[in-house]
Amino acid sequence: MAKEEKGTGAETAAEPAVPVYETIEHWYNVHGTGPAVYAGTLCLKGWRPGKQVTEQEYLAAVTAFEKGPMAGTGGTR
Repeated sequence: MAKEEKGTGAETAAEPAVPVYETIEHWYNVHGTGPAVYAGTLCLKGWRPGKQVTEQEYLAAVTAFEKGPMAGTGGTR
């Protein structure tokens, strides 16, 4: 019986984690994103309130906004 329990534990450890989808407002509150950064990220990505994304997608979008050009010209000037 102990052998079966060991096999079960190894199988669950090897299973990939299922990504958690939450609304962007949830990730905004969890990470304490500033209102201007939040609004800019939504504008940059074309997201609407209520969109569900993973935490990694949200953080990548915020990072892309924060590292983007401030001129708004796409870096052409």
